[in-house]
Amino acid sequence: MKKLVLSLAAGVAVATALSGCSNTDTPVGAPAGSGAASRPAAAAVAPAAVDPAVKALVPADIAAAGTINGGANFQAAPMAMYETGTKTPTGAVVKLVEHAAGMMGLKVAWQQVLYPDQLPAMQAGKIVVSGSASAANAEIIAKANVVGAFKNLQGILATADKASQFETLDAVCGKKIGLGKAAAATVAIFNDIAKHCTDGGKPAPQMIGLSATADIVLAVQSGRVDGGMIPTPTVVYTAQQSQGKLVATKANDSIAAEIDEGDEGFTIAQNQPKLAAAFQAAVNAMIKDGSYAKILTGFGLPQNQLVPTATLNQASK
Repeated sequence: MKKLVLSLAAGVAVATALSGCSNTDTPVGAPAGSGAASRPAAAAVAPAAVDPAVKALVPADIAAAGTINGGANFQAAPMAMYETGTKTPTGAVVKLVEHAAGMMGLKVAWQQVLYPDQLPAMQAGKIVVSGSASAANAEIIAKANVVGAFKNLQGILATADKASQFETLDAVCGKKIGLGKAAAATVAIFNDIAKHCTDGGKPAPQMIGLSATADIVLAVQSGRVDGGMIPTPTVVYTAQQSQGKLVATKANDSIAAEIDEGDEGFTIAQNQPKLAAAFQAAVNAMIKDGSYAKILTGFGLPQNQLVPTATLNQASK
């Protein structure tokens, strides 16, 4: 297993996309009634210049149209969200997809689509690309094309009075953990932790499947669960917006160091394999020219979540 070190206790101001998120306008973790909370500030990246080699990979009908439809849950800061006080889409995955599309000479017309509804929307022809993070596993790849673009990191959120119960990976064993039941990337990490526990003679954590990140946060706050598992940077972002009531636990460093579930990324409709290949090529071009790292770290993703090469339909397990 790869060693991934992430200093969550230091309070890095980051957040990542998640499966099955809140459908409200108040960011997850923001005090009730606060409306827009402070957002991670993205690094300035110059508009994408068309790359002839990448553009040549785009199907002729899509190139002629010039615009593709995209869907994301924009309540998943910082991967997909709205600019503060507006309905202008932004976020790490949103900007990654937009920049890659720009290299193809394309624009993306975004619409709000919750994560569980994104694959059905693709199958119905309503959207072509997702701006939400997705696991790169066999189940997803059977239904869509997946460009692997960053590491799958997940962490534990707890109330301040329970944070000391999550000091290590072993401390997760036997606990009630709330997580998104449709969040394939999170479920994969949870299952690895459960196996770690039972292999070590400890009880597996109990999965409490919930529908949205807001539900997970409420379950943590109410004591229904001992902790909530959501993408690691979102854990930190949510804790920072909670005015000290929620904590990114120390167990998250252990999870990152000892559990490796490979990459996650964004999806493209299954009937668009050539467009998916173009997106992969565009992201790899972005990795080389530095715009990839500027966009992702600009929205707060840690360096150990970045990848050296974008993959296409490469299952993590």
